[in-house]
Parts: sequence; C-alpha cells; structure tokens
Amino acid sequence: MTYSEHQRRAYLQAIGIDVWLPRDTDKLESSATDIALVNNLGWDHLKLCVFECSSSEKVTWMIIGESFIDRSNLMLDEMLRAVGQERKSESEETLESRDYLDCQIAIVKPSIILAVGKSAAQKLLDCDDTFERMRGQPRAINEIPLVVTYHPLRLLHSPLLKRESWSDLCLAQSIISEAAG
Repeated sequence: MTYSEHQRRAYLQAIGIDVWLPRDTDKLESSATDIALVNNLGWDHLKLCVFECSSSEKVTWMIIGESFIDRSNLMLDEMLRAVGQERKSESEETLESRDYLDCQIAIVKPSIILAVGKSAAQKLLDCDDTFERMRGQPRAINEIPLVVTYHPLRLLHSPLLKRESWSDLCLAQSIISEAAG
C-alpha cells in the first residue's frame, strides 16, 4: 500500500511524530560544509561566550564552542530559553590557549560550563573521545561543572538531535538547581 505525501504526514501527525522539512536545501548543504570546517580546529577557533542569565539567583553560563553567528546564534537563544534562561548580558572573545581559559574561569566563576560541539568538548576535556562518549554525563573543569552538547549549527542541520540536546540542557539546569540547594 502506498500513501501520498499528504496522507503520510497526516498519519505521522496523528500519532504525534513531528515531521521536519528542510526550508532551503542549499542552506542545508552549506550547513554541512560549515560543520565539516569546524572539526579539529585549534584554540584560536573557539569562542568563549559568557552569559549572565535570568533566574531567581545570579546564574552565569560559560558557553564555549565554535562561532555562534546568524541562525546558530538564534538557535542558542532558543536553547537557553527552553530551560528558562535568557541572556541578560553577553561577552564573546576568542580563546587563545588553555591557560587563558583557566584564567577566565577563575575570574568569571561560572555556575556551569556548556561545551558546545565536538572540537570544543575535546579541547576542554583534553581527550579524543567520541562526541557520544562525552555527552550525557556531568564533567568538570577546575571544579566547575561542565556539560557537553551539540553546536546549534549541528541542530539546524540535524533537527532530530534536538531531543538529545534538550537532555543535555536539562542536565545542566539540574546541576545548577542542585548547587543552589
């Protein structure tokens, strides 16, 4: 039995399965190229983003990953908003070395560090584990909790990964909640 595309979508919607459709295939191809370009980059390609987020107490998220521009920046906003955080203030700078990062962590004293993307996670954790191995469990840098998640650009290219990213963000939020007591 064959179904028309309309029937297939109606059936999937009726059983609660989201149907994702690419908006522009040219953009998807360029996103795949962008993702390939950010793998295995040095420290100078990682951005350090410090966000003071709104909550009952002052919470500072330090987010480290490849550049957050255009659509990936908007996706990052949506990711933070999904866990009840909203950017109040922001600073972004290029990381120069691990020593520089350690100094910034000591100065900022973030509540949580979010490693966004494979190359950022590998650099921060000083390992060559697979991305899947680094995700899903709390880690730490200089006694600051760290959670690994997907880069927003990757989520734009592969929307089915949003569920896994949501789990990572919930993990980060629960770590912050537990620390607040």
